[in-house]
Amino acid sequence: MPYDLIDKIIENKKAEKEAKRQQTLFKLMEVLSTLALKYGFSKVYIFGSVTKKGRFRDESDVDIAVFDLKDENFFQLMGEVSNLIGREVDLYQMEKINGFLKKRIEETGLLWTRED
Repeated sequence: MPYDLIDKIIENKKAEKEAKRQQTLFKLMEVLSTLALKYGFSKVYIFGSVTKKGRFRDESDVDIAVFDLKDENFFQLMGEVSNLIGREVDLYQMEKINGFLKKRIEETGLLWTRED
């Protein structure tokens, strides 16, 4: 009997974490839609734990790789996205990524595109 209670608590915690992951992902997509015209980008790969069920934690950051982001807008966009979603953001410029990381992002990432 006590194991049933423990199992239920564990399942509830997993469900809460999954709900936070989905909320964060949804909020991120809203923020990208809002900021795309301001910063002139139309495609972003979202990758890392926010795209994987069971991997997202309270302390998880959000990883994004943006296409066509000007160097002078890099830190401003990173700060703005972080403030709006309430999480740390690791921002990459897709054109500056090479090798294994680029291939991994393209294979496992979620591609967001701006709707005109």
